[in-house]
Amino acid sequence: MPPSPRIRADFLLLFDCPTRWECLQAFATESGIEFCRPYANILKRAASELPELPALMDALTADLVAFRVTQFLDGGRQALTTDASLPICDLIVN
Repeated sequence: MPPSPRIRADFLLLFDCPTRWECLQAFATESGIEFCRPYANILKRAASELPELPALMDALTADLVAFRVTQFLDGGRQALTTDASLPICDLIVN
């Protein structure tokens, strides 16, 4: 079994066809966010697990996005379901 992309995002390249969960794991660190930022396909697949991810990427710094992704991966909160009119500050839950 290949190493987890949660540890290093470039481990995602070891998978023939990474799952949505594995793509989301690649966003669990600041360096992973920077690694994945140019790849819209990875973001789209990860967003199917965590729908607010694209909005977080647009509005927050990499460390805050990584915190939220890690929180979700650890089961801390379910993905938020919101409408598009909700301000981004209301999407962040501590």
